[in-house]
Amino acid sequence: MAKETTRSLTCAHCCAPLEFDESDEIVRCSFCNSTYSVADLLNESDSVRIEKIKTKRAFMKDKSKKEKRGVKPFKKSKFSKVLIVFFVIGVILCLSALEDRNIAAGIVAVILTAMFMCSWLMGMSIIKEPKQGIRTLTAIIGFVLFIPYSSFRNNPTYVSEDMSWSDMELGNVLPTPSSDRGRVLSDYDDYLCVYVDNISSSDYKSYANSCEDQGFDIDKSKSDTSFTAYNEEGYKLYLWYDRSGDQLQINLDAPVEMYEFSWPVNKLSELLPKPVSNIGTVEWEYSDSFTMYVGETDRTAFGEYVNACIDAGFNVDYLKGDDYFYADSSDGYNLTVSYEGFNTMRIYMYK
Repeated sequence: MAKETTRSLTCAHCCAPLEFDESDEIVRCSFCNSTYSVADLLNESDSVRIEKIKTKRAFMKDKSKKEKRGVKPFKKSKFSKVLIVFFVIGVILCLSALEDRNIAAGIVAVILTAMFMCSWLMGMSIIKEPKQGIRTLTAIIGFVLFIPYSSFRNNPTYVSEDMSWSDMELGNVLPTPSSDRGRVLSDYDDYLCVYVDNISSSDYKSYANSCEDQGFDIDKSKSDTSFTAYNEEGYKLYLWYDRSGDQLQINLDAPVEMYEFSWPVNKLSELLPKPVSNIGTVEWEYSDSFTMYVGETDRTAFGEYVNACIDAGFNVDYLKGDDYFYADSSDGYNLTVSYEGFNTMRIYMYK
């Protein structure tokens, strides 16, 4: 196959260099816009010129056929499917970072998603692959970027800002902290998570006392750095004080809606004893797992249910405490039962 040859001459009008390929028909000066016939510049005969044009067209046609032949096996390859899967994962990571306002993680997620898409587009010959192997290298970079993404997700960039407590969905449930500087991580009608800056040790203690005075005194646990309690409506409050950073973390969960329920009818639930209480809610249920909350269950009833689970066969590698129980069964099922407080028990089981 003939090689394409690049030539360089001088423009007769402005003496600027003319860069062109011998198989081109017309060349234009980039400085004065003068045009020349390549055949005239090279003093070629019509037959020679036509032959060069035919050769170039044959070369481009052959190149196009090769690219098309390569697209079909790529489209059916595992590599193509992997790229599509990880592109979708990248989009999900972008949305997750956006929801959490994690700018650094979001930027990395956008880049790695673009890498997987570019690699796939090169494999499909939708965009040109500069050199052989570039699409593979692009995909590898995308995979490597999961490392910094994970780092940014676990250690999000923190930006302190002014906060308006009264504008928060659950702000009226809690007293207002002494500082209005910090960051709102989650603000929903069923969950609030806030970091409050410029909080001293005495400020934390004063705020915890104010929460108690406002009704958070059920199943209370209190220390110099943490406070957990429910109020009569079932809201769960968790405070954690960071002495080194003078920062207070506030987490507030809305009550779990409970009602009279029927014990799930599936292979998993048949392996467990039924709780005494039929007040609660099934959070989610699948063929291989389910999670539910059971109300009207105090610590005594929780302990009795745990013992019943042990008798039912969940006695492999088990770990038992005052408010938690983890165990496996001999046929490969895992069970977690925890006392959440406020006379509520949580059951989680999966294959």
